[in-house]
Amino acid sequence: AADDSGRACPVYTSLVPTQLRRALDDEQLRGALTRLDAVLIGGAAADAQLLEQAKAAGIRVVTTYGMSETCGGCVYDGQPLPGVSMDVDQATGAIWLSGPMLATGYLGDEERTRRCFVSRPDSQAGEPARRWFITSDRGHIVDGRLQVLGRLDDVIISGGIKVEPGPIEALLALNPLVSECAVVGLPDPTWGQAVTAVVVPASMPGLGRVDEGAIVSQIRVYLEQKLSGAQCPKQVLLADALPYKGIGKVDRRALAQSLARA
Repeated sequence: AADDSGRACPVYTSLVPTQLRRALDDEQLRGALTRLDAVLIGGAAADAQLLEQAKAAGIRVVTTYGMSETCGGCVYDGQPLPGVSMDVDQATGAIWLSGPMLATGYLGDEERTRRCFVSRPDSQAGEPARRWFITSDRGHIVDGRLQVLGRLDDVIISGGIKVEPGPIEALLALNPLVSECAVVGLPDPTWGQAVTAVVVPASMPGLGRVDEGAIVSQIRVYLEQKLSGAQCPKQVLLADALPYKGIGKVDRRALAQSLARA
């Protein structure tokens, strides 16, 4: 691509992790992505394995983080843009963002605006209070880089222990039997919530009809070898597809509700 003066311009595209994963399985799409200056990945947390696969395929991936309240991406590859500040609440793990890109608030919802947009004194004495947006995401900052772990409401409380779905899903994604997956909590009289892995099996050309029981058994053994205690899913369920929100995020709430009804 070139601008009006004929100078070459960088070419980017923006994808969610699910789109990148599917593109890596398509030779033509994979080749197209290698010709871009960068592929921006956002909309949901991308697991390390997916990013490594993209890098090995010759695709330059840049992770992005932001939302409507921050006018889109404001943290790239874990580092904030100039003028943007980030912090993590040590009690809740919630990510806080500050800077000129923050929205004024929520139209017609003053209570939510007061709850999500707050002002607090700067850490340096004498500095004026800074306005922050409290996100619904969990994360931590390591060596100045933000690592997004997932949404606060995705945490599963099983037997009184907090279980993060993200690391379990990242582990499942490494298994060749798994095409897509999600980990949710289902109501359970003993545990309160039972950690449940929902898996879309990978296609296996030439194998004919696959024994679903054997797939579940192999995935259970795989998880039991790598996880223990509350972290290990109590059950593994197979699905033809997962419900997604418009921007490519797995709709865990809809998935959990449909499974609970079933």
